[in-house]
Amino acid sequence: MKKNKIYYIISGCIFAFFVIYTIMVSAVGVKPLGVNGTNIGFADININFHNMTGLHLDMYDLTDKLSIIIYALMGMFAAVWVIKLFMKKFDKTIFMLGILYILLFIFYFIFQKIIINYRPVLIDGAMEASYPSSTTMLATTVLITAIMAFFYLIKSKIVRTVLTVALIAFAAYMVIVRMTCGVHWLTDIIGGLIASAGFIFLYAGFCTSVNKTKRNGRYYR
Repeated sequence: MKKNKIYYIISGCIFAFFVIYTIMVSAVGVKPLGVNGTNIGFADININFHNMTGLHLDMYDLTDKLSIIIYALMGMFAAVWVIKLFMKKFDKTIFMLGILYILLFIFYFIFQKIIINYRPVLIDGAMEASYPSSTTMLATTVLITAIMAFFYLIKSKIVRTVLTVALIAFAAYMVIVRMTCGVHWLTDIIGGLIASAGFIFLYAGFCTSVNKTKRNGRYYR
């Protein structure tokens, strides 16, 4: 079986598991212990973890501000896509990255309408959807797929290695801080990571489905 098909199957299985997990979050251990008495699944686990980590709105604000780096990275790839388009050099890897971003935001808007959980606390006095953690999902998906794209775009192994370490560290930081700052339930973070894994394997399938020939350290078609 071709590697890209294996990645697609893995991605499909992960998304299927995400659906099962989401149903479980909606139905297992549900108690009205959320903000303003809203229901929350796996309530005992979520409440205990939330009480253990506490509330750190300063760290929450920091991750929100740092998210601009993620959006800037997405904008950079969008600019590369436009430049290659004007140069009449259609690049499937970058094009598929754009498709992935579109799917990611569609996914985000779906869960703004289908609310599984609300945040443990009010944000600026308002209740906000909390599941899955969009920041967790965005950070891990965008940063890890960026590493894949950089391996295609950048010739220097040293630069690729530095970027890989930096982006993995940044993704880990965003997830850990988001998990412990008290604005998400633990199950929200886990849901975001599961969904992100599905998107990452989907993009890996995209990349390996493109036939590339390596020449002088760069990939061409």
